[in-house]
Amino acid sequence: MTQTFTSNDLVRYIYSETIPEETTQIKNALLFDEALAQEYAEMMSVVSELDSLLKAPAQSAVDSIVNYSRSYH
Repeated sequence: MTQTFTSNDLVRYIYSETIPEETTQIKNALLFDEALAQEYAEMMSVVSELDSLLKAPAQSAVDSIVNYSRSYH
């Protein structure tokens, strides 16, 4: 029986949220299903772009939170 994988399955695979059996099945599917492999490549590109974005809040946001916290007491 051929397993069909969804975009959600790929997201879980990318973030290591699949069980070992699923991981093996998805890896095998990526070898033989060109459309799935293309979708995976596109998702990995997005993940890579997201990971490269600034991960710290703007200083103005931090200052606003600190100021609010000080005025709360």
